[in-house]
Amino acid sequence: MPRYAHIIWDWNGTLLDDTWLCLEAFNALLRARGLPETTLERHRDEFEFPAERYYKRMGFDPSPESFAQSARAFIDIYERRRLECALHAGTMDTIKTLAKAGCQMSVFSAYKEDTLNELLAHYELVPYFRAVTGQTHINGSGKLDRAQLHREKILGDGGPWLMVGDSPHDHEVAQALGADCALLSHGHFPEHRLAPLGAPVYDSLGGLLDAMLS
Repeated sequence: MPRYAHIIWDWNGTLLDDTWLCLEAFNALLRARGLPETTLERHRDEFEFPAERYYKRMGFDPSPESFAQSARAFIDIYERRRLECALHAGTMDTIKTLAKAGCQMSVFSAYKEDTLNELLAHYELVPYFRAVTGQTHINGSGKLDRAQLHREKILGDGGPWLMVGDSPHDHEVAQALGADCALLSHGHFPEHRLAPLGAPVYDSLGGLLDAMLS
């Protein structure tokens, strides 16, 4: 793998192990509407951005007003329990090793930016990231609309850049940023949905770190 001047990290599913919590919150919404619950395997096989399409496919009322209510209910459940989530195995070792090797790093997420900053502080990660960009809303539409803003924040670091995420959407974001991409299959999307994109896929942060340092 080439040496990168800057690593751009996705947050949810990539560094934060929160897939299980998203599943529990989504199943709570399904139960409240009398809809059948889903499994972790099916959730990872079918979830997508924008999230509204996934909600409709799972039987939710397709109206924009209903989706807005569902998204709010999901976030309320998630936020109440967010600190139950742990970082993925190897997160701190990976971040510290790359920082020691001289890599600049940032976080670019579809998570609401003010809450994202609170969580980075909670997990003691703030000192490692020179830029953080999140969303301004909670509707699960992704982050392509914020790509130019994040790009402007890190332009001074030179290149090349690497975007590390756990979704096909992160692959799209890497292209919008003009960055290479590496994907992790330990988050919200399984390997068989990531491999066809053509970016290298790793099953752990340790595997990614080994490739970056080899």
